[in-house]
Amino acid sequence: SQWHIVAMTGDGVNDALALNQSDIGIAMGLRWTDVARDASDMVLLDDNFSSIVAAVEEGRRIYDNTKKFIKYLLACNFYEVVLLAACVLIYRDPLMVPFVAIQILWINLVTDSFPALALSTQETEADVMKRKPIDESLLAGINWFIIWAGIIGFFVVGIIFFVFVDNLMLAQTLAVASSVIYQMMRALSCGRLRAFDVRVNKWLLLAIATSLIAHFGLLASPYAGTFKFVSLWDFQPIHFAWILWLPFIGYILGELSKYKKLWK
Repeated sequence: SQWHIVAMTGDGVNDALALNQSDIGIAMGLRWTDVARDASDMVLLDDNFSSIVAAVEEGRRIYDNTKKFIKYLLACNFYEVVLLAACVLIYRDPLMVPFVAIQILWINLVTDSFPALALSTQETEADVMKRKPIDESLLAGINWFIIWAGIIGFFVVGIIFFVFVDNLMLAQTLAVASSVIYQMMRALSCGRLRAFDVRVNKWLLLAIATSLIAHFGLLASPYAGTFKFVSLWDFQPIHFAWILWLPFIGYILGELSKYKKLWK
């Protein structure tokens, strides 16, 4: 009646109704009855109440990490679609776009796979057990974050493309490189809920390093032209400056957004 979240433990037939009516019914695993088990949401195999706390903590970690990689994937793909559409509308030429088809596939390969998987291995947030229970969709509270991160990505990559658009192949190469770097910084940002908290596990660091090495290794290889890229050896210092400082500014803006409740 007071809108509290109620958990109930029990093992007998007489507990079945309360187990079924509660928000979370927990049957004792060592001496449960079939009726109690069937009425429960969870079975406590060792009958140790501390295992309930551990299970709640692990469940919240899984919930947090699922939201982290959903936010990462949606935020990073949102701006790519919008930027492509904007360039088609501005230039009225399907060739005047920041990414061609094979480059989009490459971006998705190096940015959407390893970092997203690594985000699912993040350690538990420090305050995870201090939060109130919630009953909401995995997508709840992420709309503004996706839009804000998408706007940042749109300008980070879009500005670089528009600055160098007179040399289309170079502009596309720099746009893809800045997109990869921005998305790796976004993975760092999505790894923690608090602003400017860059504590991440070794798997996320390894994933980010793998993605960056793969991309710039391709640019430095003889196969860069296969993906319509300019070779890394043709880059000038100004090119490196553009693809590094704009994504870094995007990272700072993304972290500042956490103070404005855009991250939930």
